[in-house]
Amino acid sequence: MVFLTKEEEEMLDGEYGAGTQEAMGILVKLADAYGAERMIPAKSAHVAAGLFLEEVEWYERLIQGGAKFRCFTTRHPWVLITNTLRRWVLYTVTRQKSSRLLSKSSATL
Repeated sequence: MVFLTKEEEEMLDGEYGAGTQEAMGILVKLADAYGAERMIPAKSAHVAAGLFLEEVEWYERLIQGGAKFRCFTTRHPWVLITNTLRRWVLYTVTRQKSSRLLSKSSATL
């Protein structure tokens, strides 16, 4: 099992909010799967948010749960999907939700 610092344990225990707890739970599972001994600090991250509706909703849930970026973070540029009307509608709905997400996430997630 991965060693966690006091702050990481607090995140996993929900003391930083439900969003941070969910994200830390995923990181701990990944660390255990890869046999990591400890977490390392991130200096930067990249979020490819907004291509699929489900991921946008997940990011919104993290933000609503109090999750915040704790390092310099960039995001993926928009991709225009035009193959079918269904994809266009999905793209439009996803883009609207992603726009809300990104406007909220400038200081959070």
